[in-house]
Amino acid sequence: MSQRSKTYKNYEKNGEATEKYFAQMQLQMYLTQKKTCVFCVADPDYDNNKKVTLINIPFKSKYIENLINNKLIVFWKNQIYPLLYKSVK
Repeated sequence: MSQRSKTYKNYEKNGEATEKYFAQMQLQMYLTQKKTCVFCVADPDYDNNKKVTLINIPFKSKYIENLINNKLIVFWKNQIYPLLYKSVK
């Protein structure tokens, strides 16, 4: 398997955006108040075949609520706030 094929699998698996990029798209839709987006992934051999995979991603409000409440807030409390507090001490 080529490095490009391995990299491609970081973005798309079984016709779906991988978790990392799905979460990114959900957060972007939440911030821009969009209900859907298209995630585009260039084929590993794009230079020769010009193929691009287009994945329609609908906004999932429950998913983003869970992400914000369970991950982002914890990240800010544990990583960002201590640094901010330390910088003004």
